[in-house]
Amino acid sequence: MIPQENITTLKRLGVESGKVGIRCLAQNATVIIEFFDEESTAGIDVDFILEEIELAEMCFIKEAKVIGGVNLERIKTSEEAEKVERLLTEKIEKMMPELIIKAKAYAQEVRERAGIPVEVVDDFSLGLGVMTEHDRSMWHAGEVLRGIDDDY
Repeated sequence: MIPQENITTLKRLGVESGKVGIRCLAQNATVIIEFFDEESTAGIDVDFILEEIELAEMCFIKEAKVIGGVNLERIKTSEEAEKVERLLTEKIEKMMPELIIKAKAYAQEVRERAGIPVEVVDDFSLGLGVMTEHDRSMWHAGEVLRGIDDDY
């Protein structure tokens, strides 16, 4: 069930339509079902997470999320990154029919409660992009040097 404050926000801002989509956050091994308004008439982009599904397990020995024996916070080699991508892809492909059903149910709930047309984006692409520690450090350094992200 969608929290009432999200429905109230949609009505208060005058959102006229929206979409429900499914996205994978590979580095966190999480799949999210989200609502978003691409064509905001209020001049504000409205989006919120409807459901968050963890794909990794918490390993208390490593004090981190783990999938296939790989610590997601310390992916050292490209082989480990490929293994994580493969495992995530397999899990998501198995879950996809259920995810689409959930997304359609959320879209229907928004239609009924907020009174706006909502469609489900079903052209979900995996586009995982798991990074090693080195890749993540170099990406962040590049962002900082370009002045894009300096509060990591």
